[in-house]
Amino acid sequence: MNWGYKILIVYLLFVVGMLTLVYKCTQQNTELVADDYYDQEVKYENQFVKMQNASSALVACTPIHSNAVDLMFPSDFANRAIKGQLTFYRPDNKQKDFTIQLKNENGKMQVSSDKLSSGYWRLTIAWSCDGKEYLQEEKLMMP
Repeated sequence: MNWGYKILIVYLLFVVGMLTLVYKCTQQNTELVADDYYDQEVKYENQFVKMQNASSALVACTPIHSNAVDLMFPSDFANRAIKGQLTFYRPDNKQKDFTIQLKNENGKMQVSSDKLSSGYWRLTIAWSCDGKEYLQEEKLMMP
């Protein structure tokens, strides 16, 4: 085999490799994290203030098993009226995202749902107590 055929083989391998990469790129999911991403970005200053409030009152999140999470509020909020919601976000599958309302039962709450499967989740806890709003984001790895 002379050098001309070797150059041709290398060129053809390069072209096949490039076509394979182009095909794989077109098969990737490119949906946005949220449908109203730009509106959320404009309102981020309010979220930042809420996150600063939450830095002094963090909620402890502990996965119990593959479809349950245990939440524990700070002891200052044990017997106080808390309103808010939990948003479970699955980065790899938008259809698994869901939101539930917070229920404070002596500073604790257990979330169990069939929608909550094993894998990586982002949990957003948005809550208010006595007129002060809090926002906390947690990363959970469900077993």
